[in-house]
Amino acid sequence: MTQPLGQIKKPSQSLYTNKRKLLLVPNFLLPGNTDEQKKILGQYWQDLIEPIQNLEKSLEKITHIYHELLYLDQENGLTAISNINPHGHSLVETLVREGAQLEITEDRELLAESTDWQRCLSIGLVSQSVITQATEGFQKTTKLRYESIANTIDKTLKENETGILFISEGHAIQFPSDIEVFYVTPPSVENVKNFIQEEIRQMQQKMNENISSNENEEEKNNQS
Repeated sequence: MTQPLGQIKKPSQSLYTNKRKLLLVPNFLLPGNTDEQKKILGQYWQDLIEPIQNLEKSLEKITHIYHELLYLDQENGLTAISNINPHGHSLVETLVREGAQLEITEDRELLAESTDWQRCLSIGLVSQSVITQATEGFQKTTKLRYESIANTIDKTLKENETGILFISEGHAIQFPSDIEVFYVTPPSVENVKNFIQEEIRQMQQKMNENISSNENEEEKNNQS
């Protein structure tokens, strides 16, 4: 059962004694590194610290960390996260320093296959049959990825322990029914979402302008 943080008011530890708890934190892995992006994401990750600490006080200290795209152990995982998620690295590093275990979250082969299908779809395929194959391949491996992550959490998160999962919104992970899931987001998450929407709007506008420019150029060539 997922409980939005905004609806939780100092959950009583007795309510969750001997239960498995998982904090679910939206992850935003954005391309580029503009000053505005740094500011918005930096504020988001800074604002996550307090609600996570408050939940640790009310529940249990976090003992397991799960992070999407991570297929390495803790020794190499922190370095990987500094590249995958530079804005969230400091928070993860702090949790590890306080005693949490950074878990191998992803199946490496499934992640590689899913990434390859995604790359195929992103290059602008022409053949409908190839598009269908790539789409089905991506959907299948993504489903298997999510199942693998759920299994990893189920195997490593023990009774009366608390874990934390950093994963992009829109995932389709089905958590075991006996795990209490707490959805953790600060108000500044809306700034991140608005930033992403504006970036998408600008990209679409630029694409439309390029299409219009190409059409005008083609029309001129036909008239000459």
